Amino acid sequence: MEKKQIKMTEKKVSRAIIHAAIPTMIQNTSAPLYVMIDTAIIGHLLGTEQLAGLNVGSTLTNALTGICIFISYVTNAQVSKAIGRGKKKAAIEYGRNGAWLALILGIIFMVLLMLFANNIAGLFTQDDSVIEYASEYIHAVSIAIPGILVSMATTGLLRGVKMYKVPMYTSVAGGIFNIVLNILFVVVFNWGIWGSGFATGVTMLLIGAVNFGIMLYFVNKHKISRGFQFTELLEPLIESAPYFVRNFIQWSALLLMVHVIAGVGSEFEAAFQIINACWAFVEISIEALSVPLQTYIAEQVGAKNRENAKFFLKVGIRLSLWLGVFLTVLDLGVAMFAPHVFTDNPTVVAIATAGFLFQSVVFVYTCFTMVMENAMIGAGDAKYMAWMCVVGVIFYLPACYFIEPLIPNNVYGIGIALWLYDVIFLGVRFLMSLWSYKTHYWLRYIEDVSAETAEVETKV
Repeated sequence: MEKKQIKMTEKKVSRAIIHAAIPTMIQNTSAPLYVMIDTAIIGHLLGTEQLAGLNVGSTLTNALTGICIFISYVTNAQVSKAIGRGKKKAAIEYGRNGAWLALILGIIFMVLLMLFANNIAGLFTQDDSVIEYASEYIHAVSIAIPGILVSMATTGLLRGVKMYKVPMYTSVAGGIFNIVLNILFVVVFNWGIWGSGFATGVTMLLIGAVNFGIMLYFVNKHKISRGFQFTELLEPLIESAPYFVRNFIQWSALLLMVHVIAGVGSEFEAAFQIINACWAFVEISIEALSVPLQTYIAEQVGAKNRENAKFFLKVGIRLSLWLGVFLTVLDLGVAMFAPHVFTDNPTVVAIATAGFLFQSVVFVYTCFTMVMENAMIGAGDAKYMAWMCVVGVIFYLPACYFIEPLIPNNVYGIGIALWLYDVIFLGVRFLMSLWSYKTHYWLRYIEDVSAETAEVETKV
């Protein structure tokens, strides 16, 4: 009888995670969808050099916002822990502080991108035409940075209080608006790659403004001050240090891969942009599953319930493995026709197709690793997560140094370039996360005050 009870509880938890993952998936689809729209329009209407410029420009801006994803993680974790302790007003205050911190950082990064776009683009390619197009895109899209960062913080607040559908609605509306602006600026006004970047920039800035307004609504509803003191921003900044290290190393590794690929040739680089645009959907699929799990685990940390946290992770790991198998089959299924959506260049299509086939081997352990990382975030173990990236890059850097000169400009070369990142950098992180899972090391910061059974008492 007890076995059946636990099985039914596991089914309930699985459904709750999937139910929360669907709107998260739809919301997260918006950002890579913007890049895919830019990629398709630029690839078909402009040319290969512009597509290579987009690869550099979009990767740099995505790297900057990717590094700053700690704003969403920290906000979500803080809000969820406060909810677990029964302190909703404190949870809203965490969300408010995160939104203000995001706005300040967003403005700073926007100015830096505008000032140093040419210099930054020149670090990743020696092709003057590619640098010019990349700089155009960066200048135009940089206005999106404050909007993206504010949206991250507000999304962390909404996920913490389990309102997953609200950011989904704003993201879907923004995606439709971005398509309209892209067609208007690139096709009608003929503004080229600058118009494509500006369309994305305007869209993300408007979404950020809407999300900031949502945060103010929560603040007013709970009669909390709209403003903040700078000392209140110190806590999220200090707590975010391990997240920053992890994200900085992860995106530095990705940018290093862009540098390696850029050294092979513009067609090679254009093919990677197609692979990278589609890979973004893989990441958001995994994150959509991981984020609700992070929220539930953080609540159990706030409630100091070790056994419930272990139970949620067990269910999440099983779901992640099924997701990995599905993504592998999907990748193999789209490999032959997906590149044709983005370009008519036969060489670029051949290299991109090979890239899809080569990367199909990594999905299962990537899903496991990302789910474990989000569990660590929820459990307050961000330091070990950061060390995973540090150790991974220690192996990855020398591999890039010695193997880069040997990469051929053909379909096998794209496999070597991708596997440097996917097999070495991600593989090391997978092994370390597997050890943490097997030894329950990720639970070491949770003080257990309720270790009764595997029965989950939390509302899911």
